[in-house]
Amino acid sequence: TSFDINLDTKIYPYIYKKIKLTNKKNLKYLEEIKLDNLLTHSIGYAYPLLMTRDIKGMDEDGLLNYAINYPISYQPANKFLYSNVGFYLLSVFMESILETSLYEYIDRNFFKVLSIETPRWDSYGSYLVGASKLYLSSVDMLKFGEIILNKGLYKGLRILNKESIEKMLEISYTNSNSSRLNYLSEDYYCRGIWLSKENIIFASGSGGQIIAILEDEDIIIVANNGNDEAYSKDIKLDVDKLIGKMKEV
Repeated sequence: TSFDINLDTKIYPYIYKKIKLTNKKNLKYLEEIKLDNLLTHSIGYAYPLLMTRDIKGMDEDGLLNYAINYPISYQPANKFLYSNVGFYLLSVFMESILETSLYEYIDRNFFKVLSIETPRWDSYGSYLVGASKLYLSSVDMLKFGEIILNKGLYKGLRILNKESIEKMLEISYTNSNSSRLNYLSEDYYCRGIWLSKENIIFASGSGGQIIAILEDEDIIIVANNGNDEAYSKDIKLDVDKLIGKMKEV
């Protein structure tokens, strides 16, 4: 299926019927938000919205309107702020484009094709969380890494076109904050994925879930611990040390 959308597509015309806008000051910004702003965390919020610790106890059915009405402080594309809100709005946008369940679409065109048998992706209200709450086995996470490493191919089957992977890996933000990690330092944000100064591509989820891709060595490392935040930093540090040992070989 093909859709007449691209990274410059403005999302408001596709989502305005699904929201109740009470903060009218946001309208001028909402009308300027492009699809790419969702993917690059550059909507313009001054606070990272919809992070799990912040929304505990809140009505999940109301989270869309909560996000839409939360004050937008900056012109879209002018400020990077890592947050869960962009990919949640992406879920809302995609449901509007598809005019069907986003989960069913992904299950049919992605999970089943990859033989991912028991995927679970939670929703906030009517829409997939997007940035979080996707539960997969380590073997299934490895499949994601293979698709990225092989530029959209999985076992010879074209899952995504090469251009989409290349666009995904384009740097959108340079992080000047220092890190004690050598290989999994969050130096550059691309689209939905990080790149370290040592050229390690990696996804980093809650609780120390990691997919790290070493392109030069043709290696993928996966860590999965059942979403226990207490071990998150230790797991990431261990994977960082493991990469260092591999680089020494």
